[in-house]
Amino acid sequence: MALKCPLCNDRKARRLCPARMEEICTICCGSKREVEIDCPSSCSYLRSGREYESARRLQDKTPPAFSSHWEEDFLKKHGPVFAAMYRIIVMVRREYPELIDGDARAALEALRKTYETEEKGIFYDFKPNSLLQRKLYDPLKKFLENPAGSEDANRPRLFTGETISCLDFILEVVKSFELPRPKSRAFLDSIEEHFGKDLPASRNSSLLLP
Repeated sequence: MALKCPLCNDRKARRLCPARMEEICTICCGSKREVEIDCPSSCSYLRSGREYESARRLQDKTPPAFSSHWEEDFLKKHGPVFAAMYRIIVMVRREYPELIDGDARAALEALRKTYETEEKGIFYDFKPNSLLQRKLYDPLKKFLENPAGSEDANRPRLFTGETISCLDFILEVVKSFELPRPKSRAFLDSIEEHFGKDLPASRNSSLLLP
Protein backbone atom coordinates (compact mmCIF):
# COMPACT_ATOMS: atom_id res chain seq x y z
CA MET A 1 0.00 0.00 0.00
CA ALA A 2 1.40 3.39 -1.02
CA LEU A 3 2.16 5.84 1.77
CA LYS A 4 0.55 9.25 1.93
CA CYS A 5 2.41 12.22 0.49
CA PRO A 6 4.36 13.93 3.32
CA LEU A 7 3.64 17.36 1.82
CA CYS A 8 -0.14 17.26 1.61
CA ASN A 9 -0.73 14.27 3.92
CA ASP A 10 -3.66 13.38 1.70
CA ARG A 11 -2.86 11.86 -1.69
CA LYS A 12 -0.78 8.75 -2.29
CA ALA A 13 2.97 9.22 -2.67
CA ARG A 14 3.88 7.88 -6.11
CA ARG A 15 6.88 9.91 -7.30
CA LEU A 16 10.40 9.89 -5.82
CA CYS A 17 11.55 13.46 -5.18
CA PRO A 18 15.36 13.73 -5.45
CA ALA A 19 15.36 16.99 -3.51
CA ARG A 20 13.59 15.50 -0.48
CA MET A 21 14.81 11.92 -1.00
CA GLU A 22 11.31 10.59 -0.40
CA GLU A 23 8.19 9.89 -2.41
CA ILE A 24 5.58 12.59 -2.87
CA CYS A 25 2.35 12.80 -4.86
CA THR A 26 2.26 14.00 -8.45
CA ILE A 27 0.13 17.04 -7.58
CA CYS A 28 2.61 18.33 -4.98
CA CYS A 29 5.47 17.62 -7.39
CA GLY A 30 3.84 19.79 -10.03
CA SER A 31 2.63 22.61 -7.81
CA LYS A 32 5.53 22.87 -5.37
CA ARG A 33 8.55 22.33 -7.65
CA GLU A 34 10.82 25.39 -7.63
CA VAL A 35 8.33 26.98 -5.22
CA GLU A 36 8.67 25.09 -1.94
CA ILE A 37 10.96 22.37 -3.29
CA ASP A 38 14.49 23.36 -4.34
CA CYS A 39 14.67 20.91 -7.23
CA PRO A 40 18.04 19.64 -8.53
CA SER A 41 18.64 20.38 -12.19
CA SER A 42 19.01 16.68 -12.95
CA CYS A 43 15.42 15.85 -11.95
CA SER A 44 13.57 14.36 -14.92
CA TYR A 45 10.22 15.61 -13.61
CA LEU A 46 11.61 19.15 -13.43
CA ARG A 47 12.85 18.98 -17.00
CA SER A 48 9.60 17.62 -18.41
CA GLY A 49 7.62 20.14 -16.36
CA ARG A 50 9.66 23.03 -17.77
CA GLU A 51 9.06 21.84 -21.31
CA TYR A 52 5.34 21.63 -20.65
CA GLU A 53 5.16 25.07 -19.01
CA SER A 54 7.20 26.69 -21.76
CA ALA A 55 4.90 25.22 -24.40
CA ARG A 56 1.84 26.42 -22.49
CA ARG A 57 3.24 29.93 -22.24
CA LEU A 58 3.62 30.06 -26.02
CA GLN A 59 0.05 28.84 -26.46
CA ASP A 60 -1.54 31.09 -23.85
CA LYS A 61 0.33 34.30 -24.54
CA THR A 62 1.69 36.25 -27.45
CA PRO A 63 5.36 35.30 -27.90
CA PRO A 64 7.74 37.97 -26.58
CA ALA A 65 8.63 40.68 -29.07
CA PHE A 66 12.39 40.43 -29.32
CA SER A 67 14.35 43.55 -30.09
CA SER A 68 16.78 44.28 -32.91
CA HIS A 69 19.52 42.81 -30.70
CA TRP A 70 18.50 39.42 -32.09
CA GLU A 71 19.53 40.39 -35.60
CA GLU A 72 22.35 38.37 -37.11
CA ASP A 73 24.86 41.23 -37.41
CA PHE A 74 24.49 42.19 -33.75
CA LEU A 75 24.78 38.59 -32.55
CA LYS A 76 27.83 37.95 -34.71
CA LYS A 77 29.60 41.11 -33.55
CA HIS A 78 28.99 40.58 -29.83
CA GLY A 79 28.78 36.78 -29.69
CA PRO A 80 32.17 36.43 -27.92
CA VAL A 81 31.03 38.92 -25.26
CA PHE A 82 27.82 36.99 -24.63
CA ALA A 83 29.71 33.70 -24.42
CA ALA A 84 32.19 35.18 -21.96
CA MET A 85 29.43 36.55 -19.75
CA TYR A 86 27.54 33.25 -19.84
CA ARG A 87 30.67 31.39 -18.75
CA ILE A 88 31.18 33.82 -15.87
CA ILE A 89 27.58 33.25 -14.76
CA VAL A 90 28.10 29.47 -14.94
CA MET A 91 31.26 29.66 -12.82
CA VAL A 92 29.62 31.82 -10.18
CA ARG A 93 26.60 29.54 -10.14
CA ARG A 94 28.86 26.55 -9.51
CA GLU A 95 30.33 28.22 -6.45
CA TYR A 96 26.93 29.43 -5.27
CA PRO A 97 24.41 26.75 -6.31
CA GLU A 98 21.64 28.57 -4.45
CA LEU A 99 21.71 31.20 -7.21
CA ILE A 100 18.38 31.38 -9.08
CA ASP A 101 17.26 33.01 -12.33
CA GLY A 102 15.85 35.95 -10.38
CA ASP A 103 19.30 36.66 -8.93
CA ALA A 104 20.88 36.60 -12.38
CA ARG A 105 18.20 38.95 -13.72
CA ALA A 106 18.61 41.34 -10.76
CA ALA A 107 22.40 41.46 -11.15
CA LEU A 108 22.12 42.15 -14.88
CA GLU A 109 19.45 44.82 -14.32
CA ALA A 110 21.71 46.51 -11.77
CA LEU A 111 24.60 46.45 -14.25
CA ARG A 112 22.39 47.96 -16.91
CA LYS A 113 21.31 50.72 -14.55
CA THR A 114 24.96 51.46 -13.73
CA TYR A 115 25.92 51.81 -17.39
CA GLU A 116 22.73 53.66 -18.31
CA THR A 117 23.63 56.25 -15.68
CA GLU A 118 27.20 56.38 -16.96
CA GLU A 119 25.88 57.02 -20.48
CA LYS A 120 24.28 60.18 -19.06
CA GLY A 121 27.62 61.32 -17.62
CA ILE A 122 26.95 60.26 -14.04
CA PHE A 123 29.19 57.64 -12.45
CA TYR A 124 27.35 55.62 -9.82
CA ASP A 125 27.67 51.93 -9.10
CA PHE A 126 24.20 50.40 -8.58
CA LYS A 127 25.60 47.34 -6.80
CA PRO A 128 22.76 45.04 -5.64
CA ASN A 129 21.90 44.92 -1.94
CA SER A 130 21.79 41.13 -2.03
CA LEU A 131 25.17 39.57 -1.21
CA LEU A 132 24.44 36.64 -3.52
CA GLN A 133 23.58 38.94 -6.42
CA ARG A 134 26.78 40.94 -5.81
CA LYS A 135 28.75 37.70 -6.20
CA LEU A 136 27.55 37.71 -9.80
CA TYR A 137 27.48 41.47 -10.38
CA ASP A 138 31.15 42.03 -9.46
CA PRO A 139 32.87 39.58 -11.86
CA LEU A 140 30.54 40.56 -14.70
CA LYS A 141 31.35 44.23 -14.16
CA LYS A 142 35.05 43.42 -13.90
CA PHE A 143 34.91 41.71 -17.27
CA LEU A 144 32.96 44.53 -18.92
CA GLU A 145 35.38 47.11 -17.52
CA ASN A 146 38.50 45.18 -18.47
CA PRO A 147 37.95 42.57 -21.19
CA ALA A 148 41.68 42.79 -21.98
CA GLY A 149 42.24 40.99 -18.67
CA SER A 150 40.56 37.91 -20.13
CA GLU A 151 42.08 35.25 -22.35
CA ASP A 152 41.16 37.34 -25.39
CA ALA A 153 43.68 40.08 -24.63
CA ASN A 154 43.02 41.89 -27.92
CA ARG A 155 39.35 42.49 -27.19
CA PRO A 156 38.77 46.23 -26.62
CA ARG A 157 36.38 47.53 -24.02
CA LEU A 158 32.90 48.14 -25.38
CA PHE A 159 31.48 51.62 -25.67
CA THR A 160 28.94 52.29 -22.95
CA GLY A 161 26.05 52.16 -25.40
CA GLU A 162 27.27 48.78 -26.70
CA THR A 163 27.50 47.46 -23.14
CA ILE A 164 23.90 48.49 -22.49
CA SER A 165 22.77 46.77 -25.70
CA CYS A 166 24.59 43.56 -24.72
CA LEU A 167 22.99 43.62 -21.28
CA ASP A 168 19.58 44.23 -22.87
CA PHE A 169 20.05 41.16 -25.05
CA ILE A 170 21.06 38.87 -22.18
CA LEU A 171 18.16 40.16 -20.09
CA GLU A 172 15.82 39.23 -22.94
CA VAL A 173 17.36 35.75 -22.95
CA VAL A 174 16.86 35.43 -19.17
CA LYS A 175 13.22 36.50 -19.41
CA SER A 176 12.57 34.10 -22.29
CA PHE A 177 13.67 31.16 -20.09
CA GLU A 178 12.66 32.25 -16.59
CA LEU A 179 9.47 30.62 -15.33
CA PRO A 180 7.08 32.25 -12.83
CA ARG A 181 8.37 30.14 -9.93
CA PRO A 182 10.39 31.63 -7.03
CA LYS A 183 13.21 29.12 -7.40
CA SER A 184 13.31 28.97 -11.20
CA ARG A 185 16.71 28.03 -12.64
CA ALA A 186 15.66 27.34 -16.23
CA PHE A 187 17.98 30.05 -17.63
CA LEU A 188 20.93 29.00 -15.45
CA ASP A 189 20.51 25.35 -16.36
CA SER A 190 20.34 26.21 -20.05
CA ILE A 191 23.60 28.16 -20.13
CA GLU A 192 25.25 25.54 -17.90
CA GLU A 193 24.36 22.94 -20.53
CA HIS A 194 25.61 25.01 -23.47
CA PHE A 195 28.60 26.90 -22.02
CA GLY A 196 29.76 24.92 -19.00
CA LYS A 197 31.13 21.75 -20.56
CA ASP A 198 34.77 22.90 -20.81
CA LEU A 199 34.88 24.87 -17.57
CA PRO A 200 36.48 23.69 -14.31
CA ALA A 201 34.22 22.62 -11.48
CA SER A 202 35.19 25.56 -9.26
CA ARG A 203 34.98 29.29 -9.89
CA ASN A 204 38.41 29.72 -8.26
CA SER A 205 40.22 29.49 -11.56
CA SER A 206 42.01 31.64 -14.10
CA LEU A 207 39.12 30.80 -16.42
CA LEU A 208 36.78 33.00 -14.41
CA LEU A 209 37.21 35.69 -17.03
CA PRO A 210 37.06 33.72 -20.30
